[in-house]
Amino acid sequence: DEIIQYIVTTFPKLASDLMVKQIDAGGHTAIHYACNEQMTRYLIDAVPLEKRAELVWCCNSDGRTVFHTACYFSWVNTVQYICTLFDNKRLQELVVHPDKYGATALHCVRNEEIASLPADQKAELISTPNVDGVTLLQSACEHGWTDCVRYILSLLDKHVCRKLIFQQNILGATALHHAANEKIARMLLDHVPKDEQIKLLGTTDRKGRNILG
Repeated sequence: DEIIQYIVTTFPKLASDLMVKQIDAGGHTAIHYACNEQMTRYLIDAVPLEKRAELVWCCNSDGRTVFHTACYFSWVNTVQYICTLFDNKRLQELVVHPDKYGATALHCVRNEEIASLPADQKAELISTPNVDGVTLLQSACEHGWTDCVRYILSLLDKHVCRKLIFQQNILGATALHHAANEKIARMLLDHVPKDEQIKLLGTTDRKGRNILG
């Protein structure tokens, strides 16, 4: 950290140009190698304000941005700060930008990062699937993030919530198929009208499997 600070402080223009323009064989810029939240924020702040959005948008060879990294490691302050660098349209593009494996930054987030998203876009972003048709709710269910599932469901009105729970990915699986534990499964069922719970339980994926297997 001390060496980075010295370079940035002593050669600010050179450091700024290198961070945005210098790319290694793997498509990485300096910010992709930042090992902690403090260093990431320091590198972003070292770049002129008008170039910070460009730096955040730099993708490595796997298509990942520093926003993916910040969300994955739950660097909440960095996520919140990055959100301030973009207007709503551009932020939405960043949040749902998939890497080459189809994973978006959105599919890495937990409660506090979701709370950092613009209030008028939360429902839309939460409902946005990746290239495999997987939503944030399905991802949270699969990872067993019970608190995150509860938080997501609390943000949505009943109609949107029902639609999201029934939404199927490209393999035909719903959030219930992805439920990693009984608590999550019960939570999903409780957010579906009683007369539709049997329908949800009987929903089959592309291989004809329902929640019972």
